[in-house]
Amino acid sequence: MLSLIQFQNLASFNNLTEFSSPLTLINLGVKRIILIAAKLIIQLDVYQYRWFNLCHFNYILLKIKYQSFPLFQLKYNYLLTSKKSLQTFLNIIQYITPTICKYLNLSSLFLAFQMIIILWLIQVSLIFQFYLNQSLMDNIPQAQKKYVLTDIMKKRKHQSSLNEERARQIKERIQKKKQKTKDFVHPEKFVDKYRKQQTAYSYFKRKERKQNLETVDTKSIPINKTLLVVRIRGVKDISNRQQKILKELRLNKVNTAVFVRTSVDIWRKLKLVENYITYGLPTRQIINDLIVKRGHIMKDKEIIALKSNEIIEEYMSEKDIICVEDIVNTIANASENFDFVTKFLVPLKLNHPEGQLKSGKIKKPLTKQGEWGYREERINSLVENMI
Repeated sequence: MLSLIQFQNLASFNNLTEFSSPLTLINLGVKRIILIAAKLIIQLDVYQYRWFNLCHFNYILLKIKYQSFPLFQLKYNYLLTSKKSLQTFLNIIQYITPTICKYLNLSSLFLAFQMIIILWLIQVSLIFQFYLNQSLMDNIPQAQKKYVLTDIMKKRKHQSSLNEERARQIKERIQKKKQKTKDFVHPEKFVDKYRKQQTAYSYFKRKERKQNLETVDTKSIPINKTLLVVRIRGVKDISNRQQKILKELRLNKVNTAVFVRTSVDIWRKLKLVENYITYGLPTRQIINDLIVKRGHIMKDKEIIALKSNEIIEEYMSEKDIICVEDIVNTIANASENFDFVTKFLVPLKLNHPEGQLKSGKIKKPLTKQGEWGYREERINSLVENMI
């Protein structure tokens, strides 16, 4: 490759014959091209020297020089954009220069002209290759922010406020969707609900009429016995009269249970709402398990769990009931304090038994392989799975 001094000699019009062509005008044009290339190389050497020195002493001056020379800025950005930009640029020159020389009939000057342009590109690329390889831009020391506890707390507070706002917006969107679905109700639903209520009421009236006409056989009723009543169906399609009876029995929710003492009046009520409940005779062991595991009492509109005998003594000592065993004996024997104890006891909340009380069976009586009705002692196996 030709050196800088050789290019300067070529630019002085002394040694042009070495690369001259028979056409004088073309020779003159080549001289001007060589002169411009030589001056450009000198300028590039000067800038290269300045840049290499300034980058070690003052980054600000380097930045000013970089911004004051748009050619470097363009080339630097181009190099940063693609790693193969220099090679691509050289390939373009290799395709362009033969076309120019062929058009000007400069076959003898092709090598010199190509070497001038390649040398100019190498001079420009060397400056930016230095910064790309050394990564001076990244190695410039910068003042790092020291995070203190107050900054962390501010950031956490800001993040929590954003999370709360986002949660509030999500909740509002869900509420709006629910409101839209609630606002629009098909009229067929009202008609269907009314028909089912009438069907339930008709069943209730038939049962009531039958019990009024027939005398109740007291021999078939276990008088003064403790019954465990469990609700197995919801309030859907229930008549108002049946719902009122369930409320009197304190069976307001599904899978709740209460203890009742049998009588003719209680037996009639159970028969009227029989298609929503199942009931039977509990054993002492089941009563004890229900009181210990699910027992709660109501005092001053406050529900208190039976965690210890001190609580029982505090609220029931006036009836000589001071422990869990006293409550179990009172309920199992249906003694005189039965109503007092069951009044304090909150309806027992039970779990749904696995594999039992399926939706298809709770609508059928026990006599037809269903679930509702009088179970006698079989109520114990059902409740045991619900505790």
